[in-house]
Amino acid sequence: MKPLIIAEKPKQAQAYAEALGSFERKKGYMEIGKSSIFPNGALLSWGIGHLVTLAEPSEYKTEWGGWGEETLKSLPIAPSNYKFVVSETKREQFEVIKSLLEQVEDVIIATDIDREGDNIAWSILKQANAENKNIKRLWFKSMEKDALIEAFKDLRNGRDYYNSYKEAQTRQISDWLIGMNLSKLYTIRLRGNGFQETFSVGRVQTPTLFMIYEREKAMKEFVQQPFYEIAGEAEHNGTSFIMKSGLRYDTSNEASETLQRNMMLNPTLVVIDDITTKEAKEESPRLYTMSGIQTKANKKWKYSPQKTLDLVQSLYEKKLLTYPRTDTPFITENEFAYLKDRLDDMQRVLGVEAPIRHIEPRKRYVDSNKVQEHYAIIPTKQIASSQTLDSLSKDERNIYIEVVKTTLAMFCETAVYAKTTVSVRQKDILFTANGKVELEEGWKVLFRDDEKKSEKEERLPQLKRGDELSLKGVIKDGKTTPPKRLTEGDLIPLMKNAGNQLEEDDQNTLKETEGIGTEATRSNIIETLKNKEYINVEKNLVYCTPKGEVLCRVVEGTLLSSPSMTAKWEEFLRKIGKGEGTQENFIRNIHKFVLKMLEEAPEIIAKSNVKAFAQKQAESESVGKCPSCEDGLIVDKGSFYGCTNYSNQCKQSINKEMNGKKISKKQIEKLLAKGQTDLIKGFSNKDKSKTFDARLSLEPHANGKTKRMAFKFDKKKEKTT
Repeated sequence: MKPLIIAEKPKQAQAYAEALGSFERKKGYMEIGKSSIFPNGALLSWGIGHLVTLAEPSEYKTEWGGWGEETLKSLPIAPSNYKFVVSETKREQFEVIKSLLEQVEDVIIATDIDREGDNIAWSILKQANAENKNIKRLWFKSMEKDALIEAFKDLRNGRDYYNSYKEAQTRQISDWLIGMNLSKLYTIRLRGNGFQETFSVGRVQTPTLFMIYEREKAMKEFVQQPFYEIAGEAEHNGTSFIMKSGLRYDTSNEASETLQRNMMLNPTLVVIDDITTKEAKEESPRLYTMSGIQTKANKKWKYSPQKTLDLVQSLYEKKLLTYPRTDTPFITENEFAYLKDRLDDMQRVLGVEAPIRHIEPRKRYVDSNKVQEHYAIIPTKQIASSQTLDSLSKDERNIYIEVVKTTLAMFCETAVYAKTTVSVRQKDILFTANGKVELEEGWKVLFRDDEKKSEKEERLPQLKRGDELSLKGVIKDGKTTPPKRLTEGDLIPLMKNAGNQLEEDDQNTLKETEGIGTEATRSNIIETLKNKEYINVEKNLVYCTPKGEVLCRVVEGTLLSSPSMTAKWEEFLRKIGKGEGTQENFIRNIHKFVLKMLEEAPEIIAKSNVKAFAQKQAESESVGKCPSCEDGLIVDKGSFYGCTNYSNQCKQSINKEMNGKKISKKQIEKLLAKGQTDLIKGFSNKDKSKTFDARLSLEPHANGKTKRMAFKFDKKKEKTT
């Protein structure tokens, strides 16, 4: 019988079909022709991402579906058994796969080789009651034809990856439990404090938001302080340079007194006490992980993490780069061997003659023991031709060339430089100066064009121990600097390191680090924070919005704000994937966490003073006082204006459009302040056959509780056309 191959998405299925040879396209699947790999041919279908999802809370209990006080009283949402359903928008494709599963005995899971890929496939099999089939797993590192053919020839036992599915399903259930319970908890509680928004809460997104909030808070609370540093203006044989003392004072008087005490106010002759020159080596960068390329692309081109992931994914689908969602900077000897055979091709792509030297594997880059599921992002065997490069978008070409440079650099000579340190002493003050001279450019020749003209260490004159210098003490004014605002690229290492060592340049650490999210999900978390209006990104800089600040205020001090706790959860999920932990234990702990949050949240919200924050925010954003309750404020609700006292039963609303005419914010402000607008031109009658001009005024509504907008005509200026 023919086996059924299940791909994750249509593009992936297309690549499989083209690699396997002849195929015929059907509705929702393909028929693969006979070949040496599949003597009877094969069937090939695909998901559209997740076809199977968790059921909504209302499908368990009606009260769990609401957003009012009754729902709050019914929490926690804690089903004894979790229901999985087929997404209505994807039901047609699910039915195609289910029908095909009924025709076959052998199934090949060919989704992405990560936990979510396994979740997509096994969820389909379970929902279709087909998990008892003979299941194999396609294991591939590249979408190249040769690589895919070899992978289809060497299928693995699909059940060996069942734990990966359980890991992903556990993640799915835990995120659902936290999101459904705590989003409702905080939304309902905050609405009772004057907020109208829906507050989405998540296991990963909320601690990520909190780290952004903490940086924002540190910037706001920062108080700039002046300081005064002592430096030395040195001169030797007509060449001047600056020496540093490391001494810093709060006042200029203190600095002046130090210079006077040490006879440094005027130039004085000093003797070089010590001078050392050391040769130092700088190895080429590590090979790229997804986090690494996202961080670099943001610094270099201001690409968002999501955009970089999309670009690398596109190059992967074009068979130019290897699997993108990897967290290791290592490759195996097999990859090293094919890259070594393609050194000339990589140099052709870059248009440079590289100083090749290291043609044997080195542990810094090649270590099979550190390659588990995926290896580093590198070029495939199919190095891009000039024609292929020309066919890429500018952004794709930037990413591809960056990966080629870093890969080729692994084979190049090490960069070597000489670092000189000079020391002199004048009474109690030790002055030092450093100089750096490049001896061998090595691998840096590949990056010469895009190296920033960063501040370089000063070139020193020819000096030796015992030489005399003319040295004068000077005072340099300075100010303490606030913490830097995060860039969007900073968020990836921030999440990867759970808030630690943010400024560390090399994010591809040798040891496995804890982190929140995964290589595959971090960019999506950032996009979620943007879409939920918790953060804004302007010119690559990240700002926490008032809505984001509100949520952070009410979760501060709880485990929900703890990146380290979330990192530990992620670590336990990985243990489930390795068969070292159980879903039951993890979900049990998530239940305890939810109960703890339900218990703690009301008191924390009460102490957070968010009600005053809501009032202040409403005042700054309002267009006027509510004409009905006269206590609330009228604020922008998106498609209309509404009263901030909605939770206290004030239903006053004002439309943004009347009779085909949009009403400006300025006119709404006049309406609320003066009882009527200016004359507005261009209203339409019901059938839009005529237009007229009128003012808008407020009149009692038929319900007797609110007011409505009505037309008011000027007797002399009434105009109908």
